[in-house]
Amino acid sequence: MTSFVEILNCDEPVQQLHCLPITPIGRDSTNVVQLADPLCSRNHAVINYVGKDNYYLIDMGSRNGVY
Repeated sequence: MTSFVEILNCDEPVQQLHCLPITPIGRDSTNVVQLADPLCSRNHAVINYVGKDNYYLIDMGSRNGVY
């Protein structure tokens, strides 16, 4: 089964990106999931695949946290 991250933005169509074993999220262009939100850190969070359809969302020390 393939997993996806969906990015919802009221001004744009839904964006669907494949999850990798390690999927970094943030404003920086090196991230798999790039967010243009100024409240998002350059390296905001990471989604880690831990096997058997289990994932962890890890905050990378962002000021605003993740949910």
